[in-house]
Amino acid sequence: MVSSPLLLSLSSVFALLALAMLSISFFTDNWQEFMVNRKEILNQFNQNKSLKDVLFDKYDRDQRYYSRNIGLFHICFPDTIPSGSGSFAKFGSHCVVRNSDYFPAEAIRQNWGYTQNYGLYMLRTSTLSYGIGLICIVLSLLIGLFACWKQSTKLVVWTAALMALGVLFCTMFIGTWFAQRYWESEHNVDPFFRSWEPIVKGATKIAYGWSMGIFIVGLAFLVIATLCMFFARFAMKREEDKSLNMKAGAYMMNNYYDKSMMPFYGTYGNAYPSYPAYYSQYATMPSNYGYLTYGQ
Repeated sequence: MVSSPLLLSLSSVFALLALAMLSISFFTDNWQEFMVNRKEILNQFNQNKSLKDVLFDKYDRDQRYYSRNIGLFHICFPDTIPSGSGSFAKFGSHCVVRNSDYFPAEAIRQNWGYTQNYGLYMLRTSTLSYGIGLICIVLSLLIGLFACWKQSTKLVVWTAALMALGVLFCTMFIGTWFAQRYWESEHNVDPFFRSWEPIVKGATKIAYGWSMGIFIVGLAFLVIATLCMFFARFAMKREEDKSLNMKAGAYMMNNYYDKSMMPFYGTYGNAYPSYPAYYSQYATMPSNYGYLTYGQ
């Protein structure tokens, strides 16, 4: 059987790796990649002057006409950036904050229906679930530090429970995130993909980024860490029972007599052991019978 120190060590290593990867995935901006062929759009503008007159302002200012990487909190442009976007530099790319995606203006929401509001709620729920999952992982590592130090099964159980909650919330995040992608692809309302101008949809290719790959690996490490922590609890319980039995065995005595020992008389027949009765050949009380009476 695997010992508890080994299981606790494996759980700690995988939990630290999971926290590192999930944190990187949380703060990076490469969950989805939108690759827009702007040259193709320009060629269509040159072929259709009326189309150019209608859409050229969007071509210059709208984010949907630019190649971009979507993160949970930022939209980054690896090449050119929209005019007047108010971007800032981040790791060599120009990015904008997704405030309008999480908190759209009231004037815009007044024109929204059930479909857009439901997509907004899924976006907020997914990011919130991710944040709660990271908090659970951090708390589990702090409690797990004391659990390993004190070798406490109760603290190990709490650590495993918090890790399991982290797995649950991270799974909720990725499930809601994919559900939102599906929801947007199935409804033809602004600002979802199906409502875009045909010229933009034809020139855009969408792919998943490396941030999601790091998230999946981190989630797998977190599941392994959680299982190792649960198994460590059972291993610690088994080792405690074994140690207790070994301590109690030193005080156990045989409750039967050794063959070389002669038991006392009446040991097995009476309630209390006693010595056998002894009677002499002489009378125990004075008597004149037989004393100088043979001549009478």
